[in-house]
Amino acid sequence: MPICPQCSATIHAGADDQCPACGYSLLRADRLFGGDKVEFRRVQDCAGVLTHAECQELIHTLEELERKIPPVALCIYTTDKGGSDSFRAHAHWILNHANIHHPSFGRREQHNAIEDPELRWRDPGEPAAPPAPAPPGWLARLGQALREYWQAARRHKLPPPVRHEWMLILVLDVQLERACFSWGYQLDPYVNPDRINSCITEAKLHFRERAMVPALTAVMRKAVKEVAAHSHRVNARLRRSGMALALAV
Repeated sequence: MPICPQCSATIHAGADDQCPACGYSLLRADRLFGGDKVEFRRVQDCAGVLTHAECQELIHTLEELERKIPPVALCIYTTDKGGSDSFRAHAHWILNHANIHHPSFGRREQHNAIEDPELRWRDPGEPAAPPAPAPPGWLARLGQALREYWQAARRHKLPPPVRHEWMLILVLDVQLERACFSWGYQLDPYVNPDRINSCITEAKLHFRERAMVPALTAVMRKAVKEVAAHSHRVNARLRRSGMALALAV
């Protein structure tokens, strides 16, 4: 069943488009935060607390982690503009208004991509291109084939393209010194709101010391373990009922 992003109450199927417990709805969130799209990269540092190198390090970590729970897309969003009474609602609004920057998730769709060679007309008198190098010998080709096979065997299968309903976002407000998770509706069966948000306490000391990369890495690693563990129980129930599995672990 859907879960209210503001109060974590369960919303039954017959309810209107708002939470019967607290009255939260997407329309209410739009009135609070606006209807504009939010530019969204895999690591979106709107608060400016991460260097470029730190963002790249986190991107690499998230790419590795999400291979354990496809088709989930892991993301981090930092801000400094949330309100203390509407922080979780703001996190859910960010998820629903995310204008996904797909190149930042490129390794999900583009791995060992083959680029088309450039084709153009050679002008008269223009020197010809140098001859192509001789093809490698059979021993070099065998070595290359073995290296590629070994690398492919060590890699998990790449997840499918990013979809909002499978996104798991850690939202951090550095001004409020608060953080929470927001996730797409397809993850509702696989996420326990209390347990997933308790993962944030794993990095309290790092956050206090402003060690952002260790803090965010620790939180995301713990969250992935939590989702994977919970999904085993959900998938077991689905198998017993003869239903298809959605989350592969």
